[in-house]
Amino acid sequence: REEVRDLAQRLERMQRVLMAMDQHRNQLESEKQSQLEEIATCERKLKDLTDPELTDLDIELLLSLPGGPEKMGLLLLGTEERWRRARDGVISRWEEFQKAKEDVESARQVQIRLRDMQAVHEEQRRVLDQVRRKHGESMEARAALARRDRMIRGLEARVREAAERKGADAEWG
Repeated sequence: REEVRDLAQRLERMQRVLMAMDQHRNQLESEKQSQLEEIATCERKLKDLTDPELTDLDIELLLSLPGGPEKMGLLLLGTEERWRRARDGVISRWEEFQKAKEDVESARQVQIRLRDMQAVHEEQRRVLDQVRRKHGESMEARAALARRDRMIRGLEARVREAAERKGADAEWG
């Protein structure tokens, strides 16, 4: 009974672990999806920063203004800096995504190991049931053998008593 209780407790713990792993996997998948969406947004922003919608007329107008070439240079430097920041943001998001991907793969491996453990546990349970059944059968056979042994000893005792009585009757008679 204690073994069965221990097995039930193990199964319960394994079920809790599996549920926690499923919850963690779902959370990682959700994070992955949100990061993919954020990466797509960052890529769009990066494209807007690197490919501004400036026409030749806009540039000529800017250059013709007093201090225009300096403003144009500052505008280009600002654009380049925004582009670098956006690129760094995309790179850091990509690294986070790769880490999340590794975490998901690790969780999948743990799930596979847990399923294997559950299969082994089920096999152990079947073997334990067979052993219990065979043990029960052997105990019944042992009890039957003990009954027969007692019967044989009882019969032998009766035979001896009968032989002793017959011997005693022969002496008296």
